Amino acid sequence: MNRILLALLLTVGALFLTACNTLSYYHQLTRGHLEIARKATPLHEAIASSDPATASKLALVQRALAFAEQELGLDANGSYERYVDLERSYVLHNLYAAEEFSTALKHWCYPVVGCAAYRGYFDEALLEQERSRLKQLNYDTHKSPVTAYSTLGWFDDPVLNTFLALPEYRLVGLLFHELAHQRLYVKGDTEFNESFATAVERAGLRAFYRNSLGPELAHYQAHADTLNRIDALAQSTRDQLAELYHQPIADAEKRARKTAILKSTTATYEQLIGRDVDTLNNASLGVINTYGALVPAFEKVLDSVQGDLRLFTTMMRSLEPLDVTARRTCLRDWGENRAASETQSVCPPRLTLETP
Repeated sequence: MNRILLALLLTVGALFLTACNTLSYYHQLTRGHLEIARKATPLHEAIASSDPATASKLALVQRALAFAEQELGLDANGSYERYVDLERSYVLHNLYAAEEFSTALKHWCYPVVGCAAYRGYFDEALLEQERSRLKQLNYDTHKSPVTAYSTLGWFDDPVLNTFLALPEYRLVGLLFHELAHQRLYVKGDTEFNESFATAVERAGLRAFYRNSLGPELAHYQAHADTLNRIDALAQSTRDQLAELYHQPIADAEKRARKTAILKSTTATYEQLIGRDVDTLNNASLGVINTYGALVPAFEKVLDSVQGDLRLFTTMMRSLEPLDVTARRTCLRDWGENRAASETQSVCPPRLTLETP
């Protein structure tokens, strides 16, 4: 763990943003991250000293990491070689926000890693302060518990008890997802990053369980099918809301129609997940689509290279220098297998399985 680098990054952040609440934000990030580093135990020691259930899950982590490196081209680069029991269910919480009459998520900007459509907090009290401030500005907000996060290869991320409790297929998928972030992270494009990692996660899981006789692949597919239905529901609702928000009607009427739409969507969402939730809003709908909106496009490109994740990742990395619009255009054109003469000139050369 390079604590000096961490301190430097946070110091840079403080220099860029000197408001008191911003300093408090970076301070709680430092404190939370160093708590994790302090409690970390080498994985082999944790396996030897843990109860059978925990030891079994940690051994699964080792198998999944070996598979990721050998078969998927996802190098762990020193991550997940240590274990931390935080003695709580979540490592931190993310805060999301969207304006009252907008389906677009608010972005926060940070030194080094650029802008993102969320703000992570170890300190829930500080999160609630920011949430209250945004609500006073008429933002819709959403707080989401986080079981794992990636430092994008800057540091050696540990295994956390917060995600060991997940079903086997979700634990393995989470590892593939976080390792995908280490391979590719585009500054300022959360939707691209999360959808890319989700596509890698799904492809990796199918490969991991391809020769398995157990039920995990079936469980995963049922889970993925539910997520696809949820994403379609969220996108349909956001489309309805976007149309409503552009109508030349009074704000009071917009609010009434917005409430009706969200109430109906929430009821359907609860049926899909089998439990009650707080009423959905612009922010929570945005979170859902952030992780899944571009997955079909990514999967089309992946299918076009016969599931070769190494080639697929190289292709996606070539889109990093482009702006958001161009990146979406190239992703769409590649997924539709358009000839080079049909694609936008801004797109880099499309790699194929025959590319040397």
